[in-house]
Amino acid sequence: MAALNASSLPKLNLLSSAIPPEILLKIIQYLPFNTGRDILRLQHVHPRLRDLLKNYERSLTRTFMSRELPHASIDFPCCAKFGYRCLADCVRRYDIVDDVMDALSSRQNCYAVDEHNIALLNAGQLLVYRVASLGEFETR
Repeated sequence: MAALNASSLPKLNLLSSAIPPEILLKIIQYLPFNTGRDILRLQHVHPRLRDLLKNYERSLTRTFMSRELPHASIDFPCCAKFGYRCLADCVRRYDIVDDVMDALSSRQNCYAVDEHNIALLNAGQLLVYRVASLGEFETR
């Protein structure tokens, strides 16, 4: 029986058509979404990745949202569209809310929000975004 050596094995790379798309999708699902830049950049790496990301955009963004932003579709109704750009916009909005929260509750702020009112402030900021998004839908 002949021993297997590296030169006798078929050369496969991750983007080879011999790799099932389900495996690539599973790998993509485990990437962190963060701001969405890396996921959007994957579209430019290879035509196969571009097609996968386009064809499975709804399911992938639903996965990212359930893992990283479980309340995004409630806090920001635009996220119910399940798209990469919309999800990236939700991440940006959450980052803005967090930055404002940090500034308003900072110990260096002489008018800092009391600790027991922080949850109310957070809910108020998300409500402002919600009301602002109502105006967006009316102008369309």
